Amino acid sequence: MQGQDIVYMNFDDKAITELVITAMHQTGIRRIIQAGVLSVYGEVAEPFAAWNTRMMGEAVAKGCGIEALEASDLDYVYLRMTWLYNGQRREYVASPKGAPFLGAQVTRKAIAQCVLDILTGKREDHRASIGLWEPGSEYKTKPDFY
Repeated sequence: MQGQDIVYMNFDDKAITELVITAMHQTGIRRIIQAGVLSVYGEVAEPFAAWNTRMMGEAVAKGCGIEALEASDLDYVYLRMTWLYNGQRREYVASPKGAPFLGAQVTRKAIAQCVLDILTGKREDHRASIGLWEPGSEYKTKPDFY
């Protein structure tokens, strides 16, 4: 990590996130973007919530990195991503913590676009947990591709 401006973590586990936070403190890095999971706050809205819980189980959102990030002093962005698929769309909806999570799907390219938007300053998210989904996938019972 030495000499880097930001850490991107494409893995979500509280214990490993805590190790990364320790390493960031040791190297003086203050900013991290972590790809995470939806439903860490029980924020997924029906009718999608029932399908998502059935597919992922109740425990998927336990022991996530967001717990460690929120307890840290770092400038973090935690990406609560809905179900990913390969596609060309780069549009995304970003909802703040506390807002209902409404979308059932998003492309990997849209997630990459969001990360680029954060890195280039087009988005000003700091100490934030944002839900990401594709416009038009709100209130679906499941992703279109499933």
